[in-house]
Amino acid sequence: MKRCIDIPPEVERLLEELNSRGHQAYVVGGCVRDCLMGLSPADWDIATDAHPQEVKAIFGHTVDTGIAHGTVTVMRKKKGYEITTFRRDGTYSDGRHPDAVEFGTDLAADLSRRDFTVNAMAYSRREGLVDLFGGIKDLERKRIVCVGRSEDRFREDGLRIIRALRFCAQLNFSLEEECKKAMQSMAWRLQSVSKERIFSELTKILMTDHPEKIALAFSCELYPYISEGFRHIPPPQKMFIQFASSLPMEKAVRWSAFFVDTTVRNALAALKELKSDNRTIEDVKALLGNLSYRIQPEARSIKGLLYRIGPEKFDLLLSLFQMLEPEKKEWHREILEKKEQILLRREAYRIEMLAIHGGDLIKEGFKPGPEIGKLLEKSLETVMEHPEWNTKERLLSLCRPQKRDTKN
Repeated sequence: MKRCIDIPPEVERLLEELNSRGHQAYVVGGCVRDCLMGLSPADWDIATDAHPQEVKAIFGHTVDTGIAHGTVTVMRKKKGYEITTFRRDGTYSDGRHPDAVEFGTDLAADLSRRDFTVNAMAYSRREGLVDLFGGIKDLERKRIVCVGRSEDRFREDGLRIIRALRFCAQLNFSLEEECKKAMQSMAWRLQSVSKERIFSELTKILMTDHPEKIALAFSCELYPYISEGFRHIPPPQKMFIQFASSLPMEKAVRWSAFFVDTTVRNALAALKELKSDNRTIEDVKALLGNLSYRIQPEARSIKGLLYRIGPEKFDLLLSLFQMLEPEKKEWHREILEKKEQILLRREAYRIEMLAIHGGDLIKEGFKPGPEIGKLLEKSLETVMEHPEWNTKERLLSLCRPQKRDTKN
């Protein structure tokens, strides 16, 4: 495990500017953890003993992103860097946010209020790595451990319970036993967390390389407190645990895979309770609702599914079929290839792709109304079987006898 960190020049300049004004300054939290693991941090957070107004005076171009909690964002080359004053949190009456935030001058006190040991490290070029709670050891052992007493951390903020699962998934870590027991005993604290935040964290779990870690929500007995609907969702089964990581990194397909062993109704109820966005709800409904479609590696069958679900969701649905039927790998590959050929040749699988439309039939003497819709549907069925017949002349010639039959 590496002990030094390559800080980007722009971040180093921010630290040096604070130091030159007589302030302590460190990069902290997730960026330190990621660097020690050989990963590239998405963000660089800085902690300092400088108060927010002092930070604003030093850097000038800033944004008050969380000034009440000591955070000021400094803008450099159109990129924001969060600088937060050392803090001492008070009590957490609502189980989510401190009642009051006290700014401090002590790095140790600031790190002691953080959630997990792997997120409670700091670094500066002057002092090197500051690891007061065994974060390096826990990185090496690949485990999530709370800073101090686990129950205290979860009592302060119920969201940390789900965040522990998310870090297990993102880092492919396990839960320390004391941490796991505290999560079980404090699971009721999830009731103080907004459903939107829980949905966001669960989605992040599913969108990692280890979505199977969501099973911890069941083994840690969290599911009754996630939402009422989750009480009716079974734990992930063998197929999900083994193959979910091979699914596309698409929110709807990952959620659909999680729900494959329950009903569409239960799945949608759970998503709605968690305040999911409407698009995810609709996409999950479409994917789960078509899992019973008996797809065959034949043009007509493939076009039938394209008609029902469209080309974008077709691939997602096929990935679910592949998860549920891993022994049919070649079968699914053939279906995918034939689907691509259909799209490349622009063969019709929806009414709007026909060479005729309702106006053409009206000009032929058909009355506007349901009759035209039925003729277009019948034309589509014909073209699905015989794609070469999708010409205006051919389709109109097939429809004209219907006009005579109608008159008779």
